[in-house]
Amino acid sequence: MLADRVGARRMMVGADLARVLTQGVLAAAFFVGPPPFWLLVTMAALAGAATAMFQPGVNGMVPLVAREPQRANATLKVADALAQLLGPALAGLLIALTGAGTVYAIDGATFLLSALCLALIRLAPAGAPEAAPAAAGPGARTGGSLRRDLRQGWQEFRART
Repeated sequence: MLADRVGARRMMVGADLARVLTQGVLAAAFFVGPPPFWLLVTMAALAGAATAMFQPGVNGMVPLVAREPQRANATLKVADALAQLLGPALAGLLIALTGAGTVYAIDGATFLLSALCLALIRLAPAGAPEAAPAAAGPGARTGGSLRRDLRQGWQEFRART
């Protein structure tokens, strides 16, 4: 629903910038010394929320930037699987060699790079969903209340088995 209101790309860039902030806070905390547990949990929760805000935008952006959306989705899934497999191993190696602060700083930098790349993407036609922030495709609402849209989305979700 938020992606429908603000646009997929804008929401993805915002989510990446939020993750730059969370990872940067953790990097700074680790450089100073062992961070308190509450800080780790809070930053993890905020980063998780940002990830949840990012992911729906991916599905909306792929058809706008790829000539073959099916192939692009397959490539994204393979890249995601590789990152899920190799990322923790690489992070563990880097922590052993440099420390956790460096790993969080690198992670934050990758989110900054992602935000920059997303901001620079040229999208197709002006009638595409990104051009009108409130529109996300057929059936998208404009001008509805946030509460009503949330309630309607929840009812639609609950109606499916």
